[in-house]
Amino acid sequence: MENIQKLFQYTIELLKLMSIKHDYTHFSSGAIMLDVWHNNKFFIILLNASIFALIHIIYLHASFILPLTFIGGIAFSWIYYKYPNLILVSISHCILNFMAMILGFFTLR
Repeated sequence: MENIQKLFQYTIELLKLMSIKHDYTHFSSGAIMLDVWHNNKFFIILLNASIFALIHIIYLHASFILPLTFIGGIAFSWIYYKYPNLILVSISHCILNFMAMILGFFTLR
């Protein structure tokens, strides 16, 4: 949890450094929602995919898993950009997780 908070703070500092308009909300459940406004959709998709990949660093073989989760993050970000529907993204994530589980990718450190 501490590493995720550090990653979040680093992301906020990077957005400030790049003068990108952003806002975040802390929920009572401990979740944090980050809103970023930028004119370049590719930047937003890559930022989202990077954060998604780094959150998955808890799995073994990170050098193999991180590029795969980055590609998955690009796909999920594009799906949300094209069809702004979290249920669709959640279903896509469930399908991908099911396939990863069948292939044996879920081994924690």
